[in-house]
Amino acid sequence: MTQNRCLICKNTSFIEIIHHDYFPFVVCPLSEQGSRQIDHFPLTISICDNCSLVQQINLLPIEELDHVYGNEIYGCLSSSPCLTGMGVREIKKFQSFFDECNLSFGKLLEIGCYDGYLLLQWQKRGWNVYGCDPSPATKTAIENIGEKKILNEFFTKDTFPSESFDVIVFRNLLEHLYDPHSFIQSVSRCLRPAGRIFVDVPNVYALADIGGFGTFFHQHISYFSVQTLSQLLIMHGFTIEHYQEGCPNLFLCAVKKTKDLQSNVIDMQSFQIMQEKEVLVQGIQRTKDKISAIFTNLDYQNIAIFGASGLATSMVEYLDKKLSAKIKYVFDNDSFKQGKFICGCNIPITMPDQIDDSNFDVILITTYFFEKEISDQLIELGINENKIITFTQNKTEPMSVKVKKDIQQVLSSVFLSIEGEFEEEWGSDQIEEWDSMTHLDLVMTLGEKFNITLDFEEVMAIGTIGDIFSILEKKGIK
Repeated sequence: MTQNRCLICKNTSFIEIIHHDYFPFVVCPLSEQGSRQIDHFPLTISICDNCSLVQQINLLPIEELDHVYGNEIYGCLSSSPCLTGMGVREIKKFQSFFDECNLSFGKLLEIGCYDGYLLLQWQKRGWNVYGCDPSPATKTAIENIGEKKILNEFFTKDTFPSESFDVIVFRNLLEHLYDPHSFIQSVSRCLRPAGRIFVDVPNVYALADIGGFGTFFHQHISYFSVQTLSQLLIMHGFTIEHYQEGCPNLFLCAVKKTKDLQSNVIDMQSFQIMQEKEVLVQGIQRTKDKISAIFTNLDYQNIAIFGASGLATSMVEYLDKKLSAKIKYVFDNDSFKQGKFICGCNIPITMPDQIDDSNFDVILITTYFFEKEISDQLIELGINENKIITFTQNKTEPMSVKVKKDIQQVLSSVFLSIEGEFEEEWGSDQIEEWDSMTHLDLVMTLGEKFNITLDFEEVMAIGTIGDIFSILEKKGIK
């Protein structure tokens, strides 16, 4: 077997986060026959102990994935926004991020343009747009934009002439690549000097508190943070201009460096690899425990799920057959998924129009990112609110890894004895430097770091590190 290497720094040492001996090759809904024929392979997600990139190891042959991306089967993983409106909310978030940069119109390429939804919006605004994607969904883009501007093929360094574009966009693409370095090199070749790239990838910080359960699968090779993504781009002559850490995705704009443009440097040392690993592992276990509690509850013999997602597939794969047999209904708003099946479940997916809660004991929302919208929809449809179960809603959300990292930076800058991990119960008894002077320094540094003002009672209430967490949570910083 080929030795595993980090896809960014080429390090060969990893810390395992999660492993499945048997996991379906694709997690999208399939026909009844397709769901029974889908191959299963081992899946291992680890974190590089040098640069902290979260990635898949023991990868499948790349030819296996390339076949999927060019096949009709892959179209079900991403329903067409142009045809169904699904996914438009997340697209608009990215479009707002793009608009904040106030760029002059020019020549724009989207790699992985799928059905061309965004390209069509940009074309209407005045951009000269081009697209490239091997997916069959490009037929919609070709119909709307023109066959001379949309290529139904994989992007390579030879697809377009050098220095052809002012802006290159790639969304939900970089995480699929076996060789991100070669891809970024090819992108840079096609980009004009001082041109910009806009990147959209799953945000590992958004996955941390939920452990990534349901979001790790064979098609996603890497899971980026702003640090690891920035490190990759800086290695290829880009400077980071703007980024936004959201849920579920991370948006980033970078400029192709010229002689007059100095590259910035992202501090990687502050990124606590073991802390990140532990948060992910603990989050996975919490999610598994919640699934087990629901399906072993004797009062829940007839369970409905809403959301034919990767989370739903991972849940079914985790449960034994006796427990998964409790699933009696599978609902989803996406019309393209109707009549299809989640791998491992023999219940056809249906629209929720005629949903009747007298037929089930509880309904579990199996998506992390649309829980509130679906919950509101179910209540409007007359579902008893007490029968609706979610994975993250209606509980105090754990503080994000990024905020914990920021607190770590504050503590290490004020208290020299804190260089790595800390305990929330630590106070002046455990930290010798914690006296009245460093207490004031701590308060001022917290205010600067999080752009907050602490009143007198809050200042005096800080006696331990845990008190800092509590005060920040009360101020909405999570």
